Amino acid sequence: MDARSNAETADLGSASANPFEAALPPAGHDGAGSTSSVGAAGPAEAEAARSDEITERVLELADEHIVWAQSLVDHGLARSRSGASRILTKLFDRKQLKFFARCRPLKGTKPHYGYSNAGFKIDNKEHEFLLSAIAFKFLGRVKAMRRGARVNPLTLPDLELDTETPDGEFGYDLEMDTGSMSLTKMAARFRKLKLTDRTVLIVTTRRKTRLENLLETARKEGREDVYATTITRFMADPFARIWTGLDGMNYQVNFPETNPATIPVENGGPLEEALPLETA
Repeated sequence: MDARSNAETADLGSASANPFEAALPPAGHDGAGSTSSVGAAGPAEAEAARSDEITERVLELADEHIVWAQSLVDHGLARSRSGASRILTKLFDRKQLKFFARCRPLKGTKPHYGYSNAGFKIDNKEHEFLLSAIAFKFLGRVKAMRRGARVNPLTLPDLELDTETPDGEFGYDLEMDTGSMSLTKMAARFRKLKLTDRTVLIVTTRRKTRLENLLETARKEGREDVYATTITRFMADPFARIWTGLDGMNYQVNFPETNPATIPVENGGPLEEALPLETA
């Protein structure tokens, strides 16, 4: 274990017998009150099966995003941050998971030890951490999610989100704004995003003035379907009426809610009814 792994475990206290501790329903139950076939194999086999399932979910997330202790807790993959840290460290020691960076994504927040197998560049670590946090909010709510090399090469949004309604499919291109790009460069981004008919969502870490300037820049470039919000409002509830449009009104993005315990993959499972951006 190298210095990075030691840093991750420095404040963990005593480790439990199994780092994959009780993150899934108890042995023999499927979470809905019924007894599963796993329980028939015995406690040891059931515990191993649960550990394998957690490992698969964590690595699935790490293939596309950055994962850290709190993110595993938020997804129900661990009971506590210390338990989640032990899971990550164990996978790192097994060489199944690569250490990415120690990062404080936003001022005033605690540093996170991030792990990922997606090959992100270290010089953009704050942006990648925040984009992962944003992406996790949509898990279980979209039909498909793409970032990095899998997005449209013509438009290159930070994140692509696809959902489906009885009236057809809807696509969203999400941009993560940290204020580092000038409005002139953002204008060029909006012109590139016009190459498709997808709705543009912007999440900014800056104040309301930056949000208003971004919307005005989009309006000057002839965009109509652009909606922006702040990272604080987004993290509180991305599905509330927090998205400000070009008319200055706040709108709501409605994505279907599937099983929160399921980590969806591209072209994943069935979806419930979803609605496009609306005021109601």
